[in-house]
Parts: sequence; structure tokens; C-alpha cells
Amino acid sequence: MNQDQFFQNSSKLINDFKKLRTSQNQFSDFEIIITKDPQNKQIQKIINCHKAILSCRCDYFQALFQSKMKEYQENKVYFNDISSNIMENIIDYLYTGNIPINSENAIELLISSKKFLLDDQLIQTLNQFIYQNLDPSNITEVLQFASNFNLKGLHRKSIDFISQNFEKVSLTDQILKLTESEILLILNNPKIYPTFSEIELFNTLIKWAQFHLNYIVNPESIENEEQSNQIQKFIAKFIPQIRFCDIDSENIQKISKLEVVPKGVMEDICKFSIAEKEEGMELMEKYNKMGYFIFETRKNTFGKSKIINQNDQQFIYELKKWINNPNFLKKMELGYSGKENGWLSTDFHSRCDNKGEILVLIKTSKDCIFGAYSKVGFVKKETLWKSQMDEIGNIDDPDAFIFSLVNPKGVSLQKFPVKEGLSAIVYSPYCGPDFNDFRVGGYPKEKLLNTVDTSFFGYHFHLPDGMRYYTKASQQYLTGITPCKVVELEVFY
Repeated sequence: MNQDQFFQNSSKLINDFKKLRTSQNQFSDFEIIITKDPQNKQIQKIINCHKAILSCRCDYFQALFQSKMKEYQENKVYFNDISSNIMENIIDYLYTGNIPINSENAIELLISSKKFLLDDQLIQTLNQFIYQNLDPSNITEVLQFASNFNLKGLHRKSIDFISQNFEKVSLTDQILKLTESEILLILNNPKIYPTFSEIELFNTLIKWAQFHLNYIVNPESIENEEQSNQIQKFIAKFIPQIRFCDIDSENIQKISKLEVVPKGVMEDICKFSIAEKEEGMELMEKYNKMGYFIFETRKNTFGKSKIINQNDQQFIYELKKWINNPNFLKKMELGYSGKENGWLSTDFHSRCDNKGEILVLIKTSKDCIFGAYSKVGFVKKETLWKSQMDEIGNIDDPDAFIFSLVNPKGVSLQKFPVKEGLSAIVYSPYCGPDFNDFRVGGYPKEKLLNTVDTSFFGYHFHLPDGMRYYTKASQQYLTGITPCKVVELEVFY
């Protein structure tokens, strides 16, 4: 039997429905009436249409007609919360499947599409159009629309847009129109850095407060003590989110003179800028317990890393606790990258020897990510012992640890400290990072740093609870297989 053949002419179908749509009263059996007032007395537009098409194409009208409400009986419905142009667009879409979208109508179309329960594809297209056309000059209007009509996706995207374009938005009056809750969302958004400097953020908050208090807008000048007190109260909720540790000492002094930060807090901010490690950690812990993040840097610690990105906030948070040295994480920079600087052991040692405190990151071909930290680092010819292989030696560091970020077992964010009394690092010019339990490259002859061997994981560093040393489980825990190919090696110092 021959297979059925189908003739299709969708363009003619659309044109025929266009004619039906524009035929005014011909065969129409329902009126959509747009009014300007809740009492429906000021009629703006009457749109003639067909129940069958409205019911077939729109869940809202189908439910309306099936309910047998008075609109169904009277063959008309009133709307006072939608413009006539947008309603015409909606009706055109129901008849033809086509709708014009532009910057003037997109938001109102989105609201109306949700109201009339139109298909998800249209709503997704409208959302995408609005996202792609967000602009510093209109962003607060979009944000207000999203908030008023509970458009959570658009609201989140708008907050992200302001966060990612904070410097540009802060140069417009739009920033002054934000609400207190919106500013708090922006301050807590990880995407806000590095689009601005922290002092610019602080000055913007002062301008925002001055604007809402009807003062002269000038963040570097406050006229009197009364204004200082009023502004201090007005921005009190924001102070815990300002990363004062990212502001230089000169600007810290300027902020102090404005007297808009509580006196005790300001005194500790000034102390922190010159504090030694222990005092700095004490201040950080004190304010963290209070819910203040004023000494937690907003900077992306791994800004140039190809392994870690700014979205790995939980890892960065844990790392801060593990290392227990905020100054190192604040100041450290990428010093060596296998992809950028070369994979020979000589490339590695020329950039990493005698740098002091270091952090090593390794990514394997199996997408495992792990590494190690040492307070001492790769020290050449100091505290070394000689062996049959020249210039190889052990380095002690009781603060050293190995960590796992992504491993085959799916257990992330684990720290494995060095065992008491055992050395942490083996220094060798013939390989890359060698922390006894793992070694990148090999010696004495292999100088290419393209593999990592984790056969001895658990030798000098602690294993996960219940795991035994020199078993298949321990050898493959960090990388899945050993040896394993290294796709990127990074050292920060």
C-alpha cells in the first residue's frame, strides 16, 4: 500500500486567518473591550473576535467560556489593566502565531502573556529579548516591572545585570532609584566583582542616601553632624556588606572623616588595615560572628585561573578557613601555569622556587581537581638532605595540607593535613610539585610535567576516615587512575 502524502500550505492558512482577524464584524461572536477605568465607562477600544479561535488558542479564554460566566453569556469581556495596542498584539498572535516584539512593548507583552496563559515558547522568547536588551538607562524600570508583577526570572536577571555593570549603572540616575532591598541583593551578588572598586560602591551608597534624604548629592562632603547621623542610620544595613579590607588606607581615612560608619566599627577597620596576621584573624572572626563581611575580600582570588573560577565560592570560603591567613589569599597571584609558561620542570622551577607561601592547583584529564598548600614552599638548597640523586631534599611544613575539590567519588572540599613529624615536600629539579603523596612529573630523567602519580596518597598526609594506605581506593581517590594526565597545573604565591 502506498504511504499517504500530505499537501501543506501554512502561509495560505496564516493569510486566511489574517483576513478573518481583520474582517471586523464578519462572523465575529465576541467583543474584547479595553477601558481606561475600573468602572469600564471610558471605552478605549473594542476588538471583535471569534470564540472558537480564542478558546482553541488560549487557555485563559477557554476557561472563561467553559465557566459559563456572564462574559460568556453577554459575549463580551472588559479589561482595564492592558493597553489596546498590546491587546491587539495578543489577538493577532492567537490568530496567526506572529507577534511583533520591540523594546517598547516587550515587558508589557510578557506580563500580558502570563496573564492570558500563552504558550511557554512565546514567554521564553520575550524573556530572552528583554535580557538581551537590558541597558543602564532603563534597568530600574525593568526591575520595578519585574517586582510589581512577580516576574522572578526577570527580577533576578536585572539584579545580575546591575551587579555586572555596576560602574556604568552608578554613573546614571538609575542607581538612585533602587530600593533598599534591591541594593542588599546587589551587595550580596557574587557577580558584582570585579565591575567596580569598593570605594566606588561606598561612595554610591552615600549618594543614594543623600538623594533619598533630600541632601545635596556629594559623597565626599557631608555638611554637618546631623547629616552624618542621618546617613549613618540610613545606610546601617549596608555597612556589614562593604568590604572595607579592599579599600586603600587613604580612602579609609576619608571615610573615617565623614563619620557615617559607627565609631567602634570604624576604629577596627583602621586597625585591620595595619594589623598583623593574628590580630587580623581575630578581627575577622569577631565580625564574621556578627554577620559582618567587612574584612572578607570581594576580589576573585583566582582571577586568572583556568581551573577555579569566581563561581566556586564554597571552595574559596573553605580555603580561607583552611589556610587561616587572609593576607595570603588577598595578595596571592598566579605565578605559574603549565599552559602559559611551559611544561618542563625547568619552566616550573624558574617561576616557583623560593617564593615562600604557595598554593598548587591541578586539573586532570578525568576532570578531577585537587592540589596542596604550603606555608614554606619550594625551597632550593636550604634545609635539604643529599641523596644519590643530587639536589633532592625533604622540606618540613606542619601547616601543609593536600585538598580535593572534585574527585571520582563525588566527595568534594576535603582537606588532608600533613602527619605530625613527617616532611611535606620533596624538592627535586627533575619534577614539578612533589608533596610525597603525589608527584607531578618524574625523576631522575623525566622532566615533562604532563602526568601526576598519586600511588602514595596517605604516606605523609592523612587519608579520609576508614581508608587504608597503599590500596587501590587510596591510590585512585584523588584522580580515578594513577598515573593520570595533567591538563593544567597552576601555582599561586
